[in-house]
Amino acid sequence: MSTNLLLIHLQKSSSSVPLQTIIAALAHHLSVDLPTPTPLTASAVSSPYFLVYPPTNERLQGLVTAFRHAIHLKHRTLVKRAEEGWSLSQAIFSRGVEGGMREWVRAVNRGLQGGRAVIRLACCTGLLLGVKDLPQVGTSYGKVEDEVVIALAEVMDEYSSVTGDWEEEFRPKIDASQSLPLLPKAKLKALPLSPLAGFLTSTIAKAFHDGMFLRTNLDTSFKEVVQMLSTSPAMLSLAGLSKLTGLTLELLIETSARGIRDACTTMQVFQTIASRIEQDWRGSEFASVQNEDELCMDHVLFLRTSFVCSSSVGVASDTKDTYKSIWLMLKTLLFSIIMVSDSALAATVYVRPQALSPNEPQVTPHMLAKSVLQTLSHLSFVVSQFGGVTATATGADPGFVELRKAFYLALDVLSAEEPSGEQRSLGRDFNHCESFVKEIVTDLGVDTFVPGNKTHRSGTFHQAKTAYTLACIEQLVPSLGVSYLKDYVWRLCTPYLSDPSHRETYESAHSVVLSIFSSHAQQLQLRPSTDSDRRLSADHDDRASISNSLADPTNFVHRMVPFYAQCLIQNSQDGRLSTAQLRLAYSALVRSASTSGSIAEAHQLGWYCITLILDVIRDLSLEGTQGNDLDTGSRQRLHRLHLTLISTVSSLPLPLMIRVLEEIRSIITKPRQSESGVERLKDGVEERRKELVDTLFVEILEKVGEQEKEAAMRWWYAHRQAFLFENESYGTGMSAQVEEQNRPHIVARL
Repeated sequence: MSTNLLLIHLQKSSSSVPLQTIIAALAHHLSVDLPTPTPLTASAVSSPYFLVYPPTNERLQGLVTAFRHAIHLKHRTLVKRAEEGWSLSQAIFSRGVEGGMREWVRAVNRGLQGGRAVIRLACCTGLLLGVKDLPQVGTSYGKVEDEVVIALAEVMDEYSSVTGDWEEEFRPKIDASQSLPLLPKAKLKALPLSPLAGFLTSTIAKAFHDGMFLRTNLDTSFKEVVQMLSTSPAMLSLAGLSKLTGLTLELLIETSARGIRDACTTMQVFQTIASRIEQDWRGSEFASVQNEDELCMDHVLFLRTSFVCSSSVGVASDTKDTYKSIWLMLKTLLFSIIMVSDSALAATVYVRPQALSPNEPQVTPHMLAKSVLQTLSHLSFVVSQFGGVTATATGADPGFVELRKAFYLALDVLSAEEPSGEQRSLGRDFNHCESFVKEIVTDLGVDTFVPGNKTHRSGTFHQAKTAYTLACIEQLVPSLGVSYLKDYVWRLCTPYLSDPSHRETYESAHSVVLSIFSSHAQQLQLRPSTDSDRRLSADHDDRASISNSLADPTNFVHRMVPFYAQCLIQNSQDGRLSTAQLRLAYSALVRSASTSGSIAEAHQLGWYCITLILDVIRDLSLEGTQGNDLDTGSRQRLHRLHLTLISTVSSLPLPLMIRVLEEIRSIITKPRQSESGVERLKDGVEERRKELVDTLFVEILEKVGEQEKEAAMRWWYAHRQAFLFENESYGTGMSAQVEEQNRPHIVARL
């Protein structure tokens, strides 16, 4: 297409030539044919073709593409010209590639002057994206950056003053501002950031139909609504919009006292969207489906009646496609929320507490963190698709790193100590963590999934939500009062401690209980010096002494110990807690029990836990010596309990530690008295005994505390020979036939 023909088409508001053809011709003529791009640039920005009102997103994106490609073509032309016609005089007196590019960009900028703001914004966005694509041409293009900021400010001023549904007209314009994250922060601060954050938030909300796209009372069919939203320009541009929203909130928080308030407003919008989606998802048949392969005919019929899927031919295929589109939209929403909240929360960490205004309610980082966590709670059924917030990263599969970062950052901000001014504003006894835990546990409601109820249609949904709630509580236990631990945390955990049907919920419940024991043990060691240190204090009273403030939590933990010890013993069976999990849990339980109350009480409670595990070991051992051979599961359970008993050595005080070591010695040396060497090797007894000895050695060497280390070492050297059989030679340094220096030697390996 020639230049004259291109100009003819640009002078028409509509053309029979495809948009792609016009864009390609514009990029070509701007960069190659003309001696200067200024006239053609001016003709393009003032042409009726691009000035059609309201300008469509396709034509604005076309302008971005045209100018972005033009700068690439111009750079390629200059490089080729420099390589083909090189001479010494040209090398000395010509501008070179970089100089030619600067002159060309200045000429384009001159052609943009006087154009409509939204058109200039699209053109400058294309220029800036092209410049960033070619870092070798230099970075001194401040004029383009300035023009982007000025054009966007004019667009915002123009559309914010228009009455009516101006947001519908503003939405395609903001899609054209993809270059804003590339601008220096110092230049972005010149923009009206608070209105920009509001515009961006509104655009993201409209992309998801304000969270109501799962509602059944829609004018068109459900399938058509999902298709329309999933392919809308705002949805396709959501990554850039979310990044720009996060950057805008970050700058607001850093530069304005109202920044946190604007961030909270944005997160409240996201929370409302997530809450509506959760409510609709909970009541739909989708709540019991984990992936599209599980869509059976019952689900199809439900969708036909509930979501007005009218076509009777190919319904199953259409339903699966719709289901996939819904999940894609839900995951996109989660990504958007994570991107925005991560930027906002990271900025709040470095913000100084603001002075309180008596006439205005205080908005704090705690409220922002609370809103983020509640939003993720509403989308917990989406979070579970990525393994949950507690998923462990591996080298090959790091998982959803950004999700875990935002989650734990929000918890850190929420649990941070409140400034004194905030305490005066909200009340001395107000605790953000307690308020949050109460709300999310209450939000589970009476419809909470009951372990073992496999027929519950929303079981998968509620399991994911419960697992997320437990993951939050686990990190906030040190900040909760004992009344909240009793009324909300303990009641929530108890049903899941013995039900491994949903692994994430099962393990999270145990982690919460262990967090309670760990926090209690740490508090007893630290002994708070002031009444304001109320971590596990019950019904805090300023006049109460330290001993009184700790009495109730101690009693509560004391009452938990017997139940949880029995629970762990029951969970030592196959298919429940792994050996590593059981050892860690029982060791933490014994450590907490052995540090509670007075010395006598602590010893009694700690030895009670040891007695329970010894009784089960003796019962299983007795069953195996009465002529009844233990099955494989029972032998594995017995060995698992042996290892668990060894793990408690480092958690016990000195008097109890010696008693447990003697019990362990009798367990290790017992098999040789009743079985021949052939039988021991055949049944794997030797291998298990070897593992017990090595585990005990590592426990004494690496985990026993300094106060008990000397006594443990003396005990080890006194009984080391008892752990050896004649004719042992399995290469651990424990054999009687090897040299003395090859035997396990604690002092040499310290």
